[in-house]
Amino acid sequence: MRFPLLLLTVAIGLGPSLTFAQNLSALGTVPDWSRVSAYANTITREAFLEEMREVYSIGDAYQRQFKVNEASVRIRTGDDAWMELAFRQAGEQGQAPKRYWRPRAEIIADRTADRPLGGLRIALDPGHLGGKWARMEERWYVMDDGGKAVTEGDMTLLVAQLLAPRLTALGATVLPVRGTTKPTTSRRPKDFLALAKEDLAVMGLTEPEKTYAPEAPPAERRKTLQWHQERYFYRLSEIRARARKVNQQLKPDVVLCLHFNAEAWGDPSEPAFVPRNHLHFLINGAYNMAEMAREDERHQLLMRLLQGTHAEERALAKVMATHMARVTQLPAYHYTTNNVKRPLKNPYIYARNLLANRLFECPVLYFEPYVMNCEDVYERVQAGLYEGKRLVHGLERPSIFHEYAEGVVKGLVAYYGPEGDSQTP
Repeated sequence: MRFPLLLLTVAIGLGPSLTFAQNLSALGTVPDWSRVSAYANTITREAFLEEMREVYSIGDAYQRQFKVNEASVRIRTGDDAWMELAFRQAGEQGQAPKRYWRPRAEIIADRTADRPLGGLRIALDPGHLGGKWARMEERWYVMDDGGKAVTEGDMTLLVAQLLAPRLTALGATVLPVRGTTKPTTSRRPKDFLALAKEDLAVMGLTEPEKTYAPEAPPAERRKTLQWHQERYFYRLSEIRARARKVNQQLKPDVVLCLHFNAEAWGDPSEPAFVPRNHLHFLINGAYNMAEMAREDERHQLLMRLLQGTHAEERALAKVMATHMARVTQLPAYHYTTNNVKRPLKNPYIYARNLLANRLFECPVLYFEPYVMNCEDVYERVQAGLYEGKRLVHGLERPSIFHEYAEGVVKGLVAYYGPEGDSQTP
C-alpha cells in the first residue's frame, strides 16, 4: 500500500535555531537582570543547589554561569559581567517570592463543594496552529484510504474547546491562549528572510533555493529559505507571542500546553504506521551547557527557579499522570536521549527545556498523549467527535477528544479539589 507525502515530524525533535546574537536564543531579547535582584533573601543555599542539580542543570552545566558561595550566588549576566544574589539564611523568614501566579495552597480558599476548581485561573494553550498552517508546521498527514487529514493544531484546539465549559462549570476561570487557527504573532514568514539567510550561511549554503516543492523530502526542504522562514514564524515567533500574552495579559495560575505526540516513521514518501502508542508529560528543566550559556535562557531559568514553579509543576504532574494514564490506558513513553531529567520516580514525567515551558513565567504542564501516526490513534481520529461510546478499531470507547478532556478534568479536580488536600508540592 502506498501513501501520499508525509508532512509530520516528531513533536520533540526540533532543536533551537542555528543562529543567535549576543549569546541569546533565536528571536530572544536582552534580559532585565534587575528583575532577579527582587529575589534576594527568598531561597536558601541548600534549596538553590538542590533545584539546580536535581531539576535544571544537566550534569555540572550550571557551574560556568553560577558561582555558589556560602551566603550568595554570583550570576553571570554577560561575557565579563556578574551580579550577586543573597541567599536566605536557614532559620530566617526571608521574603516571599514575587510572582503573578498562585500555588495550590493559596487557591483552595475560593473553592466550594460543587466548584472544586473555584478561584483557579487556567490558561489553555492548544499546541500548534492547524487550519491552513498545518502543512507548513509539519503537523499534518493523510493516508491514501480517503480518510480525513490528521492535523494536530486542529485536534488540540478541539480538546481545548471541550475543556473550557467543563472547567468553567467546576469554578475555574478559563483563559484561552488561542481560540482559533489564527496565529497569535503578527509576523509572517516573509519577515524572517534575513535570519533565514544567516542560518543557511552557517550551514555553508550561500545561494540556497528560495522555495521547496511539496513533495520534497525533509532534508531538501531544510536547505531552502522558505523552510527556515516558516520555522521562524510558526515555531519561534508564534510561541514567543503566546508567552507575551500569558505573562502580560492572562497571568494564570497554571498553563496546560495541549499536544498529541508522534514518532518518526521512515521514508516520508512511503510511510507505515508505528506500533507504539504512549503518554508522557514535560515540565521545565534539564538545561545543557549551551542553553545555560545563552543570557536569556539563563535569566528565564532563574525566574522559574526563584519563583518556585518546579514544586507546583511536579506536584500537579504527579497527580495528572495518574489520572490521564487511568483514563487513556496508555503506557509511559521512555526517552532515549540525554536532553531530559527525571525529577520524580514516575515513568510518565520528564523535565525538559522547551521554549514554551521556559517562557511562561508560571507553572506549565506539557501534555504528550497518543501517537498520531499509530494506527489505533488514526482510526480514532477518523471516527471524529461523538457522544457516548462506539466500536472503534475493535474496542468500545469514547471519542479520543472526549477521552483526552476527561483525563485532564479528572487530574485537575484531583489536585486542586478537596481530594487533593493531602498533596504537597
